[in-house]
Amino acid sequence: MLSYGRQTVYKNLMSRRQKFIYIVLAVLIIGNSVGLFGIYSRWWKAPYDGTGKAVAWSVGLPEPAYNFDTVVAGKLYRSGLPDARFLDYVRQRYGIQHIVSLVGASEIHARAKELGMNVTVLDWQTAEPPAQDLKMLLELFDRNEQVLLHCRAGRDRSGYAIAVYRMSRQHWSIERAIKDMEAHGHSRRHRLETNRILRESLGIVTDRRGVRQSEVDSRPARSL
Repeated sequence: MLSYGRQTVYKNLMSRRQKFIYIVLAVLIIGNSVGLFGIYSRWWKAPYDGTGKAVAWSVGLPEPAYNFDTVVAGKLYRSGLPDARFLDYVRQRYGIQHIVSLVGASEIHARAKELGMNVTVLDWQTAEPPAQDLKMLLELFDRNEQVLLHCRAGRDRSGYAIAVYRMSRQHWSIERAIKDMEAHGHSRRHRLETNRILRESLGIVTDRRGVRQSEVDSRPARSL
């Protein structure tokens, strides 16, 4: 049997261990609560930094961290630049078959290729969308496959491309399309310029519903 002194030491050690465990649990609970609050209140601006993404994954809500959203369920999705973990996630959850980049080639596209996805690479140097690229994208979005469109942050370049799709295919008003862009992080300070670009882009793509397949195949976009 333990002596009284040893019993006292043992009890003190156990008490300290329990306190430590309680503190760790409290920190985890508070951390998760703060993380959930940050996500639901949009405390973090999407896409999140590394810490924000780690918190989002830990609470099981990774999509806001990458500025991900569904445009047409089972068909078209949008996001900021995915990493390997998120690429695996969207493939399994949404069946993504085709990745379209608006910011040039990235290492993540090699991972997409390994997963059996098609990859189309465009390199928009500015947020304002090139006319022929828009026509090609609309043709691609009309195909029967699950597509994830991404740029760097999922705000501007992706925003314009999706806005033109919304207006030309879903008959959204320009005002509604702009509000959707701003909900995904596009700046409200340049609303007049955004309106002008969308009107011009819509005028270009609605000259004809689509483009011939030969025109699509002749575009310089790279499929990896």
